[in-house]
Parts: sequence; structure tokens; C-alpha cells
Amino acid sequence: MKQCYNCGWEWKQPQVPAFREMCPRCDSFLHCCKNCSLYDESANQKCKSSTVDKIREKDRSNFCEEFKFKEVATAKIEKTRKAFSTGKPEEKLDPREKFRRLFNEE
Repeated sequence: MKQCYNCGWEWKQPQVPAFREMCPRCDSFLHCCKNCSLYDESANQKCKSSTVDKIREKDRSNFCEEFKFKEVATAKIEKTRKAFSTGKPEEKLDPREKFRRLFNEE
């Protein structure tokens, strides 16, 4: 699944976003380093490609021709959602009661 790095909005089009395309939910740029599969915090200039120009702002629009929208593993996302979901509608409890239940204090 391809999604916005900032808010998680899903990109469903088969083509890559245009250079200045923005997320309809949060107005972040979609064609940016943080949405690219080549983006790597530990790599030189935070990019796995050695042929790209230096881009200072990784969350801003750029004209990189090597941009490939990052695929996020949907199975991992669903597993995380299930871990935090009880499957029941959220009860309207006092915040202190929620805290007690969170830490099993009765």
C-alpha cells in the first residue's frame, strides 16, 4: 500500500504523484524524499541512490527522477491495528478509570 508519510492517506493511482502533488488530507507533498522507497535515514544524504542531487528538505516537493513511491506492508499495519483495537465501541469513561483499566488497577 502506498500512503502519505505524514498522515497515512492511501495513494491508489497506478502512476507516481506529480512533482507538486499534495495529499488531499494533510496538504503534505507526495513527491518527496520521505515518501520514496530510496529514502533511508542511515544512508549518505538519506538516500540509497548515489546519483541523485542533494535535497535538503526531505518533506518538500522535489524533481528527483528516481522517485518510487514507498510500499508499506499492509499485514504489519493490520497486525498493529488489531493489537490496539478491542473490537468494541469505545466506552465513555472517566480518564482516571481508563488509566486504571490500562494498567489493570482495580
